[in-house]
Amino acid sequence: YILIMSQVDKEIVSAINQRAKCTIKVQNIPKGTKSTEIKKLVPEASTTRLLWGYRTNQFWGTAIFELKNGNSAQQAVQKLNNTNLKDRKLSAEIFKPISDIKDINSKSLTIGNVPAGTTREELKTIFPTAERIEFLPLSVRKAKGNKDVPVIAFVHFKKSEEALKVFKEKRDVKCKTVTLSLTFHRAEKKSVVQDHSQIIVQGLKKEWTEERLKKVFSGSSKLTTTSGKAVVEYSNKNLAEKDIKKARGQKLKAFFARAQATDSKTAGSKRKSDNVQKDVSPKKQAKVETNGTKSVNGKNAAEKQQSPTAKVGQKRKLSDSMSSDTGLTKKKRVDDEEEDFESDEEENENAANLAGMSDDDEDEEESMEDEEDDDDDEE
Repeated sequence: YILIMSQVDKEIVSAINQRAKCTIKVQNIPKGTKSTEIKKLVPEASTTRLLWGYRTNQFWGTAIFELKNGNSAQQAVQKLNNTNLKDRKLSAEIFKPISDIKDINSKSLTIGNVPAGTTREELKTIFPTAERIEFLPLSVRKAKGNKDVPVIAFVHFKKSEEALKVFKEKRDVKCKTVTLSLTFHRAEKKSVVQDHSQIIVQGLKKEWTEERLKKVFSGSSKLTTTSGKAVVEYSNKNLAEKDIKKARGQKLKAFFARAQATDSKTAGSKRKSDNVQKDVSPKKQAKVETNGTKSVNGKNAAEKQQSPTAKVGQKRKLSDSMSSDTGLTKKKRVDDEEEDFESDEEENENAANLAGMSDDDEDEEESMEDEEDDDDDEE
């Protein structure tokens, strides 16, 4: 499709790309590295931003460094790329430019490096034209126990022009002696509806036996394991929510399956019909039944009446095909989630280019209230 951009949209894209020329992304940093050590990698950077997974409360291994100009950024990349840090080879590159604004919320800015304990009133003095200011709840909570955890705020404006002006003029603005990181916020994605009757567990190591998993997922009605992952089924939503917290406490990669789309019943029926057709012989496929009519291809249905044994066999075939389809649906669902989980790093890169946020951060923002409640329970 062709996206027609307004003049202000074009200016936003230009401003983001100008900033991108001065910004580098360094990946594969050991996750246990302290923020003070990370900042020393590019001491000339005006601001350093760490991408953080707030659910797991771990550093993603990626840092964003913003420098004064493009030449300094190029030199920093040449200095860091393919060098070793604690036996890990670093990867450094300059941000890629964007071509349009479809993935950007042009009226909102993401503010990184907000000092812990900062209030909305304090940020309001820095961004007086803001219509609304919010904090990412988990970032505030996690920062209380770890000074390395970056606090994130979202500043919303009435007009795109106001957000663009702040983005340009507040580049090196400080809050309590700390230089803030300003990026345009990503556009909201459609919320993913979760299926609370099924939990997907991935990245299981050999020590996670089925018996050990059953102790963690004690409220489950069924648990199936295969090649490093497990599918856990529930008949009670509350038990599922309780067990997934236990699993995350054990550092397991556990998440609810994605609920089927509203038209999935129609699609599922079609697949079941297709599977049944595959099991039926050509002669039987030639039969046409309409609203219980007794006529079958011009012949009386009584002449073609099946024996009880044949009916049982057909029912079994139908049951088998439906069971097979159910298995395929679950496998497809697991594969979809696995693909999402494995592409986190790719999503993290795209998010960093656009808004300096990881995909994990986006998920946190999309479900702020739910996650806040979960975090209260955990604490």
